Amino acid sequence: MLENLVFSQYLFKNWFSAYIKYLLFTIYRRSEYNTIIVICKDGFRTALPSRLFKLILDGFSNNIFRDLKCKEGVVIAKNFIVPLKELLNSDAVLEAIRWGWKYDHVHGYWFKGNVKFKHMRVSIIEVFDYEHYSFTNVKNKIVVEIQLFTLH
Repeated sequence: MLENLVFSQYLFKNWFSAYIKYLLFTIYRRSEYNTIIVICKDGFRTALPSRLFKLILDGFSNNIFRDLKCKEGVVIAKNFIVPLKELLNSDAVLEAIRWGWKYDHVHGYWFKGNVKFKHMRVSIIEVFDYEHYSFTNVKNKIVVEIQLFTLH
């Protein structure tokens, strides 16, 4: 957590007040703290949901992201661009990048080798990288995995 505070100094002009607001949200979970107004180093001012604020800081503190372009709404991860919206739409971006997945910013999908997905999910990493189904022979077969999601 302290590491994220340090990295926020390099990303945001108002790093201290933004981080305090994030801490208030994590402690109290009140809606008025859920959106954090940040002033990026390029002077661009934007509102980030607390979850996105944390993902950005985690990405930098884990050396996954190397630049933040607030005006363009993207982070630079190693040698490719990931839209901030994709960080919110996908639940496993940081882990996916660790496993070698990349985002095609032009066409809007994640890929690794010849496998492509619109949004990154933990289940994709479980299947393709953690090999949860390695005990089953699926070579040259079509596999359909169905997941049920509960909306809150």
